[in-house]
Amino acid sequence: MLGFGDANGMLPATVIASNRQWTTYFRRPFFVPTTARAASLTARVMRDDAAVVYLNGAEVWRDTNLPSGPITFSTPALTALSGSAESTWLTNSLSPALLLPGTNLLAVEVHQSSLTSSDLAFDFALEATFTITAAP
Repeated sequence: MLGFGDANGMLPATVIASNRQWTTYFRRPFFVPTTARAASLTARVMRDDAAVVYLNGAEVWRDTNLPSGPITFSTPALTALSGSAESTWLTNSLSPALLLPGTNLLAVEVHQSSLTSSDLAFDFALEATFTITAAP
């Protein structure tokens, strides 16, 4: 988990600076040798207060704690999360067609509900399932 402060009593493994900004951005490239047999793609996120997920530059998942329409660096989350909501994993199925053979780029922006928030939490998992053919 990345962040600062605590998420329902959990402390981040990697602490980031608390600069009193609305939005914090995270990016991670990853390599997929082939997408020919990609059968499923599942994303999981733990966030405080809200998140938008992008894959290869396209928005693929928006937290319901954010407004519809354009999102900018100054868009606040709709409400502040507290208690168990801070450490709850959300899961969403994505189309495996979103994956590219070669290097892919995952980006997530985490939005706060207040510039004076005492914490920010972010953790993410992306899991793909591939089918294989049986050996003759």
